[in-house]
Amino acid sequence: MMKKLIAVLLILIVGIGAVAAEGFELEAYGGAGIEMFYAQGFKDTRLSDYKHYPSNEGSLLLDLDDMNSMGMLITVQLGARYAVLPTIYALGEFSFGFLGLDQYALQAEAGSLFMFPMGFLLQNLHVGIGIKVGYFDFTKSLGRASILAGTTPPVHLRNIGTVKNGDIIEFVTSGLSLTPMADITLDLSNHLALGFDVGFQWAISLKSGLNARANKDSDPVFIPSDSGHFYEPTSGTPVEMDLNPVVSLTGLKANAHVMYRY
Repeated sequence: MMKKLIAVLLILIVGIGAVAAEGFELEAYGGAGIEMFYAQGFKDTRLSDYKHYPSNEGSLLLDLDDMNSMGMLITVQLGARYAVLPTIYALGEFSFGFLGLDQYALQAEAGSLFMFPMGFLLQNLHVGIGIKVGYFDFTKSLGRASILAGTTPPVHLRNIGTVKNGDIIEFVTSGLSLTPMADITLDLSNHLALGFDVGFQWAISLKSGLNARANKDSDPVFIPSDSGHFYEPTSGTPVEMDLNPVVSLTGLKANAHVMYRY
């Protein structure tokens, strides 16, 4: 997912640079902010290959109950925008949000912004309204895999891959976002400005599951939440991982940034 986000960001940068080369005003900015986050409906769950190997099962316990939480992600934002018309801007942004070293979100967004001067209130003040659409990827580390005693390692997931003792396990979800927003920009000089934007983000997850990898540099085995390999901790009852748990970035989103105008 990280590679996809970087690719999207590069496309945005190249596009903005190409337009700027035609003589449009380009503004680059960076800053920090906050973003709503919540996870609910998670319970401790077993990952098992019982469906295909009932007499030789491999299984491990996933400590998912700790994922249930609500709060604010601290975000770091980088972006650029250019004036396609004197008062209409196109923009592209990339942000990294974290709740801790083991829980973070990456997001790439593009949008448009209508800006108008508010000099009658304060000299060099501009206020804008706009909208952004984006793609996000959220990751929560679950530690290392430990195959349960009495079961047979590794966990063989047919047509998916294998999970071995000591593998790094992560819960991941990705999806799309839509954010109507308001922006306030105060020019400090011809080239430098301060900005603040606030909006309400709607986010929908399109794909969720687990990543299992031998180390941070190895390619992950992705186990979809609807794969049918998730069970209650002490029984063979399947857990509907694709229906019950929710990870969402829906809610308030705000950023303060410093802008340089070319």
